Amino acid sequence: INLNDTFDTFALDFSREKKLLECLDYLTAPNPPTIREELCTASYDTITVHWTSDDEFSVVSYELQYTIFTGQANVVSLCNSADSWMIVPNIKQNHYTVHGLQSGTKYIFIVKAINQAGSRSSEPGKLKTNS
Repeated sequence: INLNDTFDTFALDFSREKKLLECLDYLTAPNPPTIREELCTASYDTITVHWTSDDEFSVVSYELQYTIFTGQANVVSLCNSADSWMIVPNIKQNHYTVHGLQSGTKYIFIVKAINQAGSRSSEPGKLKTNS
């Protein structure tokens, strides 16, 4: 071999590593749950929130967040404000009853599906207690 020779091409074969990486099972954050407003029930001071998740097998727990709906047109800005939200962590089933609410009041609910890879939140749902 002449050390003064130059190489026109250089190639590495990563096919073995590619096969190993393809065999790995990556954990991803669960899909966002869907609040099923048609299944939710209310009394004068409670609301039972029901939701579904299309990948329940990867969900470790759910977190329910709720706040009073003040009639703001921009629900997104309200959702981004953590000041007035109540949080119920570590829910293991697809429903939860919130007690001690104000009668005749509309609330916004968000359900978060959680696993070791992260979390994803549902679209906000608006539910009202009975008067």
